[in-house]
Amino acid sequence: MFCINCGTELPDNAKFCLQCGEKQGSNNLMNNSTTKLVAAQCTNCNAPLEVDSSKEAAICPFCNTPYIVSQAINNYNVKMKGNINIANATINIDGGSSISNLLKRAERFEEAGDYNNALEYYDKVLDIDVDTQEAHQGIERINKKIDEYVYFTSQANTVFIFGTLTLKRGKLIFVTKKGKETVYMVDRISNVNVSMGCINFNYDNLAKVNTYSVVNDVHRLAKMLNDAKEGKYPEMRVSSSDNNMDQYILENFVGRKLEAIKYYREQTGSDLKEAKEYIERLM
Repeated sequence: MFCINCGTELPDNAKFCLQCGEKQGSNNLMNNSTTKLVAAQCTNCNAPLEVDSSKEAAICPFCNTPYIVSQAINNYNVKMKGNINIANATINIDGGSSISNLLKRAERFEEAGDYNNALEYYDKVLDIDVDTQEAHQGIERINKKIDEYVYFTSQANTVFIFGTLTLKRGKLIFVTKKGKETVYMVDRISNVNVSMGCINFNYDNLAKVNTYSVVNDVHRLAKMLNDAKEGKYPEMRVSSSDNNMDQYILENFVGRKLEAIKYYREQTGSDLKEAKEYIERLM
């Protein structure tokens, strides 16, 4: 028989549980012949178990660790049967070969710049084996690419200091021509407005107003900043051929920005404004 509270196996006719001390009785569901015991595996020590699927939790008799019954059943299905339950749907998994296939799918999405799907597939790998280093490295690599992606850039200046103003994920960065960098965290920027070609904002709730004269579309930057404060960013446009295209432009259009812009538009289908911004950033 089994304890009605923690599921520990007990001698027949035991009156109290030797593990948790719960009083046993005729209502012991684990001893009831109508109760269906389900194969499971401890989520801590991976010991084989038989559990009452109607119970929410129990204690492993091998390592004395509490576990969620549904998770223990799913643990058994993943490691012993090759199945995983996601959103009430059982997906058949073929052990190591499935991890290899999922990694390939993730890598292909990553190469195509489809980071959302790539992250989803890397996460599926970790659902099967949390120690898969390729998946951890892939997630870290993608998050770094997302953090470094440029949504907006323009030549800008404040007073007599000239440089470049760039919006990345969570950061607005001003870099002077001498390389000095000022970083504003987007969630700490407030009161964004535009006046006479300049973007103005407060930072860290200070009264001081930060003002930058922006060469490109300052109204677009202001909107993007306000959207970014709410976690909204334009769609990332990433292609596996971007690096090759950048290299080609740098090698063949030195000093010919107008031709570079035309070439970029022909290759990507971008509008004139976007193409100009891209070439300015690149060259």
